[in-house]
Amino acid sequence: VLLDVTRPAEVEAAVAAVERHAAEHQLPFVGLVNNAGISQGAFPTELMPTASLKLMYEVNVFGLVAITQRALPSLRRHNGRIVNIGSVAGLVSRPMGGGYASTKFAVEGITDSLRREVSSLGVSVSVIEPAYVQSDISKSSKMKAMHEVISNLSPELESIYGFAWEQMRNRSRSGVAQAAGPQVVTDAIVHALVDQHPQTRYVVANVGKIPAWLIVKLVWLLPDRLADAFMS
Repeated sequence: VLLDVTRPAEVEAAVAAVERHAAEHQLPFVGLVNNAGISQGAFPTELMPTASLKLMYEVNVFGLVAITQRALPSLRRHNGRIVNIGSVAGLVSRPMGGGYASTKFAVEGITDSLRREVSSLGVSVSVIEPAYVQSDISKSSKMKAMHEVISNLSPELESIYGFAWEQMRNRSRSGVAQAAGPQVVTDAIVHALVDQHPQTRYVVANVGKIPAWLIVKLVWLLPDRLADAFMS
């Protein structure tokens, strides 16, 4: 089943196909994993293309809500489980990552509210919060908007953001080079779907060689100004 979560007709067709298959084989519809997500690259807020931000929200947030709304009646009937793929960026936002991070902060808020709304109905809701994991999301071919902005910087904006942007890109390349394999995310998804006691959240993988959960705890414990210095 091909599915673009930004297209309501495809959302309807995909869930309906799963429901038909389950009914034909007398199987319960017990799980939804919201894995669709995109990045448009990293931008200072001043230079963030509105079109790129809207596209990330269409996929990462509105699409997640749309398919969850459509699948929830079946999941509710069968005491099913929902697993949303968030990001460590939804817990800690780095410089020039505000656009993507804001969509993942939205996923955190939606997940928390949904979990509290449906727990008494027998539906479990979890969120997976990966740091750097090997995937196609950061392939350069998918960063066209970012490359266009960088290549058209004025001298003034180059002097303001150029060095910081290059530092950020170098850190990102280093993080990707040391990224964990996708199995860490797969293991968390499986646990959230089938374990008798699923966790509400799973922070997985590392940033460089530091466990992501440790960075999250450190940033949350530090005063904002110290956290800002650490993240910058």
